[in-house]
Amino acid sequence: MLAIAQHQLWDFDAVETGPAVTDLTGELRFSGLSVGLCQPSVSGIRRAESAGVRLIRQPGGLHFQPDSRRYAGSRIKPSPAKWLRQRNLIERLARDCAEHKLLLHGRIDLSDLSQVLERAPLAGTVSVFGETNSRRLCPSNPEARSFLESLVDDISENYGLAAVELSGWGFATDIRQSDPSLTQTACSSLESQLLTLCFCPACRERAVQASIDVDRVAARVSAALGATFQLETPPDLTFADFLTRNPDIASFEGVRRQTVLDQLAGLRQRSKCPIVLQLEAGTHAPADAALRELAGSVLVPDGNSDPELKADVGALRLADWDADRIQIALNPAPPNHRDAQSLVRRILNLGTAGHSTVHLGPMGELPPPCREWIRQALRYAKRESAP
Repeated sequence: MLAIAQHQLWDFDAVETGPAVTDLTGELRFSGLSVGLCQPSVSGIRRAESAGVRLIRQPGGLHFQPDSRRYAGSRIKPSPAKWLRQRNLIERLARDCAEHKLLLHGRIDLSDLSQVLERAPLAGTVSVFGETNSRRLCPSNPEARSFLESLVDDISENYGLAAVELSGWGFATDIRQSDPSLTQTACSSLESQLLTLCFCPACRERAVQASIDVDRVAARVSAALGATFQLETPPDLTFADFLTRNPDIASFEGVRRQTVLDQLAGLRQRSKCPIVLQLEAGTHAPADAALRELAGSVLVPDGNSDPELKADVGALRLADWDADRIQIALNPAPPNHRDAQSLVRRILNLGTAGHSTVHLGPMGELPPPCREWIRQALRYAKRESAP
């Protein structure tokens, strides 16, 4: 079984990367390292003794130095996170990983690209009310797609990645994914999904090409929201049932699903390594064979800690995927696991079920005793999987 350590790039900022990589491959027996190269704002607690800050508050951004030549085809230009200054920490880390034969994964989270949209506001999604989202790029927008394809091309080739882990891809299906400030706002599932439908010029154009009357769709979505706001709609009406009652909107949704497949196809074509799709509840995932062909694997949180993901993720049925293509993300700290034995049992059970890869982390925030739990669990897992 492959074990991937999930780290933040700044975990290596104040240390020698060579010994740190040696520690991952030697004492802890990891097969790979995953670091975030494009992320939203991150906050956390560094629980181990450290000369650096203990309370982490890192703004979102690109945590590498972009290769500007690769973005010539897009008017959206990248810029690195300020904490890097002129450095490119991933370059040194990639060399050390290659030297120690540690697989290197790069994480790209598209759920919050606020810094990009500050410079390219027209690339964001647009609600039925004409309000532009300031966090998510629209998968239909040609400039946004060109930028993301260049991003994947850049990191996959320049740093010799074994895989790109992609999250926040596609359209949001929950308005709170697009605007976290609404987290405490009461919102029905139907309201949330209708509010995330995008009516930007690019989405409208794709719908028109599919012979859909976009103005009529927008009018019906607006009317449906008006009805839910007035409590005229059954509170338990699902989005799937709503689409059954509204075939025009169902056709519009079908175009969106194809847009997601087109987006992923473009990213796969430009990537120099496999793409692992990270899934979370609410992922806008086309549930068909085309998606399984586009993604090398999917990465999901451990079902023990997220019951919503035991069987299905949004429209995607995990039962349709072979177990060895479902990678599992484990947080080894309490309350998910309370001792080494609990973590050992879980990893062995995942191996027995056919899962070939587990991710463990966030390593930089784990309580120090969890390192010993990981060491024991991976030692047993590798011993059990040995021929």
